[in-house]
Parts: sequence; C-alpha cells; structure tokens
Amino acid sequence: MIEKYHPKSDTYQPMTEKENKELEEFKESMEKQFAETHTRPSPYEYEELHNQREREQKLKNIDKSIEFSANFLKKKVAKCVLVFWRECYDPAESLNFDRDMQKFLDQKKSAHMLSIASKQD
Repeated sequence: MIEKYHPKSDTYQPMTEKENKELEEFKESMEKQFAETHTRPSPYEYEELHNQREREQKLKNIDKSIEFSANFLKKKVAKCVLVFWRECYDPAESLNFDRDMQKFLDQKKSAHMLSIASKQD
C-alpha cells in the first residue's frame, strides 16, 4: 500500500480525495490520542504526592526535634551553670573579681568626681 503512494514507486498513483480525507482523520485521531495520553494524570500521581507529603512531614518533624533538642540543651546547660555557680560561689572572691577592672572603675569614679568638683567652682 505504501508503494502505491510513493513517488519513486513504479505503481505510483496519487491519493484520491477519500483516501486524503481518511488520512487526515487518522492524523487528527492520532494527535488527539497523543494529547490525551500525555495530558492524562500519571497513574502514580497519588503515590508521588503521598511520598512527597511524607517527606515534607518527616522534615518538619526533624526540624521540630532539632528545635526541641536545642531548647532542651540550653535549659540543661543553664541549670548546670547555675548549680555550679551556687556550689562554687565565694562572696570574698567576688569582691576582688578582677584587680584591673577594679582599678578602671576607681579611675572612672575619681574622674567623675573631679568633673563634678570643677563644675561647682
């Protein structure tokens, strides 16, 4: 049948109007089926959506657990520091916590007092 319509064929005959119409209808139906096939939702779409939602839910759970762990650790560390400070706190040491800092504060205080005295004169 293909040889009948091929121009290089010995038995070449142009297509009749009816055959042209049939060919056009066939092409249209093929295009329509092609469009339906490629626009039809995938049979695995539900499964893909389900898996995607599960992954998102797992990521949210991981984020929540990381956040909870961070807050939990902060509280535990804060409690440990507080307990350590209570056990090791010595009021005598806290008065002389740093000699350099104490000198700095004294100098600042004396400078402030001098500025007040100079304003009064």
